[in-house]
Amino acid sequence: MALCRSQLISVLAVFGVCLGMAVSGTAHAAALRTPRVIDEASNHQVITTHVGGKIVVVLHSTDWSLVRATPSGILRVFGSPVISAPPMTPTTPPGMGQGTQTSVFVARARGTSILRASRTSCGEAKLCLPTQRTFAVTVHVQ
Repeated sequence: MALCRSQLISVLAVFGVCLGMAVSGTAHAAALRTPRVIDEASNHQVITTHVGGKIVVVLHSTDWSLVRATPSGILRVFGSPVISAPPMTPTTPPGMGQGTQTSVFVARARGTSILRASRTSCGEAKLCLPTQRTFAVTVHVQ
C-alpha cells in the first residue's frame, strides 16, 4: 500500500520519537532501537519482541477503531495515535476512510499481549466482510 507524502511524514515522525527514546550500548540495545512496523498484512500473525522493544502499527484506513493492547500491562501505548488523512479535494470520494492511523507501543514486561482494532465500514455505505472487520496481532515479549 503506497503512502502519500503526508502519511510518510507522519510515520517518519513516529520513527523519530521511537529512536529518540531508545537505549544505547549493546547489540541487543541496537535491535531495540529499530521499531517493528506492522500493518494489515500482519493480521492474525504472532510476532516476538523484547522488553523495551517498539511496535509501530499502521492501519490504512481512518475507519479503524484505535488500536488497543490487552492486557495493557505488557504493551503500553506511547504517545497519542497519529491520524493522517489526505486533504479533501473536489475529486476525493466521501466516506472512504482514506488515510492512516499510526500507533506506537512499547513492550514493558514479559508475557503475551494482543493488539486489536475493529471496524464495520469499508467505504461509503459499504459494510466490511467478516474477514475485514478485525485486526489482531499476538505479541510475545521476551
